[in-house]
Parts: sequence; structure tokens; C-alpha cells
Amino acid sequence: NQTIEAEIETIDGIIMTQACDIENQKIDNIILCSITSKHDFESQMIAMQKSNKEIKKNIESIIKGQQNAYHIINQYKTESFSQDYFIINFKDIFSIPVKLAKNIAFTNGRRLRLCPPYREHLSQAFARYFMRVGLPINIHID
Repeated sequence: NQTIEAEIETIDGIIMTQACDIENQKIDNIILCSITSKHDFESQMIAMQKSNKEIKKNIESIIKGQQNAYHIINQYKTESFSQDYFIINFKDIFSIPVKLAKNIAFTNGRRLRLCPPYREHLSQAFARYFMRVGLPINIHID
């Protein structure tokens, strides 16, 4: 008998797996990326002793797509529901079984979903992060 230690962690995440693959039962695991509210992201940066100017510049660069490891989704507000902006971190990727993901979704109840074209915009940003190619030698023109 062999014992394996594992750490179980609860995260706030967004599903990156294509909805059609989930619906058509073409996958065994769901891919998630961690998400952080803009407020919590700013708090983390303050803890790293970043100035308000640096924090604002950092968030603006995420909005402009200049930090390919991050993506931001808009806030949502109605009379009955309010949600902050969320920053998605493509460096923090998790995989969980479909059945577990569905159980968690059922337990958590109602939640917001991205609609087209925002969902496709997110998928495209995720793909750009993974399709980066670093060259062994940079091109320098004299």
C-alpha cells in the first residue's frame, strides 16, 4: 500500500473548457483558471507595496491586452445582483473531473455566465497566452 499526500484547495475560477465539449460529453475534466475580483487584486498589489499609480497602470495594461497572462471581465450590476470586475489569471490553471464540477455548480446555485462575444474574446486571450513562441535568438537589425 502506498500513501499519497494531496492538498485540496478551493478557488474562485472560471471554466475555460468549451461549453459544447461539456454538453456533448466529449471531455473527462474541466479546465478552470483562477479569478480575482478587482478589489482583491488591488489589495494584493497594495500588500506588495505598489503605489496607486502603479496599480492603475497595471489594470489599464490588462484592459488593453498588454499583459497576456491576464484578462479582465466587466462588472455586472442590477437591482438584485452586483459583481465586481474580475481578473482572470491564465498562469493558474486547474483541472477537475466533470462530475465534480457539475456537483459544485449545483451546490453553488445561480451564477453569471459570459455571453458572446465576451466568451469568445476570453477564449481568444487564453489561446494567445498559450500560443506564444519564444525565439532562441532575437532579431536585431543593424
